Amino acid sequence: MARTILIVEDDELFVRALRRSLASAPEPPRVLVVGSAEAAVEALDGQAIDLVLLDVCLGSGGSGVAVADYAWRRTPAPAIIAMSGEATRADVFTLAQLGVHAYFEKTELPRTLEELLAVASHPPPIEPHVKRLVGRRSLGDVVGRVRECMRDQALAMSEGNVSRASRELGVTRRAIQKAQRRRSSS
Repeated sequence: MARTILIVEDDELFVRALRRSLASAPEPPRVLVVGSAEAAVEALDGQAIDLVLLDVCLGSGGSGVAVADYAWRRTPAPAIIAMSGEATRADVFTLAQLGVHAYFEKTELPRTLEELLAVASHPPPIEPHVKRLVGRRSLGDVVGRVRECMRDQALAMSEGNVSRASRELGVTRRAIQKAQRRRSSS
């Protein structure tokens, strides 16, 4: 279950509706609300966020697409669900490229925490991202980078605990430790 949800939204009425929906859960998560891209970056830097509910068009508060890009680079990376009533096709395409888990028109946003978590628990497909690399990177480079990203994410999610990270990845502790030694010696 998502313990901390960051809502990045500049419409106060919509924020209140989201808060009511999230508060009705059997185990309500901690909810942080910000209204601008700059405040979202500060919130992402300040603590671990499990899920970001992101308005794509923040008015004068900055770009939701930039927030998605920033959030996706965090370790551990939060699940991101984007929403808007005004996003362009180009925005939605860019969000998909950035690995956003889902995009909803605000009128279609799932109304319960369980529905949101179900959407967030299914990672976006990796295939489109990998296909874009054909002819640009070698297979060895791509596989190595995917392994490195998965290892970093598992270590971050387990707060650096190698045993838990190895269980999450289905590999031995020695494999993770060996990779960490190789990285620190380079």
